[in-house]
Amino acid sequence: MPLLAGLREVLPWVHQWYGEYDEEWEDNSAEEFQAALESGRADAELSEADLANWRPEKKTRGRQKKSD
Repeated sequence: MPLLAGLREVLPWVHQWYGEYDEEWEDNSAEEFQAALESGRADAELSEADLANWRPEKKTRGRQKKSD
């Protein structure tokens, strides 16, 4: 899910910067990344809301306190 959530987050910029046919890529890379997101989302049975609401786990810092 983290990869899909990250891809969803950057796709607006990918469409903005790479939204046209690219001869080197031999396709429209923004459309390919969009298709990869949709495919991954369908495979994982995740909704747009699931990806929009995903947040990384909060990590604890420092040493664990000793129990007496």
